[in-house]
Amino acid sequence: FVKSDPGMISKLASRFLASPDLYAHEEREPEQSINFITCHDGFTLNDLVSYNHKHNWANKEGNRDGHNHNLSWNCGVEGPTNDPNIERLRKKQIKNFLVINLLALGVPMLLMGDAFSGTMAVFLVTWFAGLFYLPRLFVYHAMCEDEPGRERFKVMERKLYYAITTPGMVLTVGLGLWLLFAYAWDAYKSMGWLHAKLLLAVGLIAYHFYCGRLLKAFRDDRNRHGHVFYRWFNEVPVLFLIAIVLLAVLKPF
Repeated sequence: FVKSDPGMISKLASRFLASPDLYAHEEREPEQSINFITCHDGFTLNDLVSYNHKHNWANKEGNRDGHNHNLSWNCGVEGPTNDPNIERLRKKQIKNFLVINLLALGVPMLLMGDAFSGTMAVFLVTWFAGLFYLPRLFVYHAMCEDEPGRERFKVMERKLYYAITTPGMVLTVGLGLWLLFAYAWDAYKSMGWLHAKLLLAVGLIAYHFYCGRLLKAFRDDRNRHGHVFYRWFNEVPVLFLIAIVLLAVLKPF
């Protein structure tokens, strides 16, 4: 249905309603139906929209392992591509699959790699939220003149940095590197935009640790900057994020 094969509407409706054509006679409840798009012995969700055929040559077994009947569609090009229209279509197809799976009656099942792809977005948002908000706290901390107020800012900054921002950074970087080298490095390692994107990510990590250094200066009452400095400092991650998004979308080189 998602790739527009004929005669799929009625079949999709049945699967969407927990497959009563298969299980109604057994008096099963909808939650007993397990719904999935991809599983361990076939394509990942990214493969499903990127390949018409499996290419398991790297393990030296002659492309014999893995399921052959994946019902996939490469959206016009076999494997990785720099075509922004095909990349946009592939992302749209992935979202279509996830929405159908999550909204259907029954229990949704996600393949581990597919689930991690979505989980990384949560980690990334957590990290960036901390990077955006922590310098804003520095602005108000630098303007604060009473001792009780400064102590409250110290507590908020410490909790935000160590309990939210730093775990978000560690999980984002760790999971991102795993996904990159497990699924995309061989295909994209020669593309300049990816190296530029990774360099910007390193810059964000450096910004993160510099925020930790500024936090310690506030903690020890050694802050040397005024609120104007921190207002400008607060804009740095925005510029990094815009550059990363433009590289990922446009792939200019």
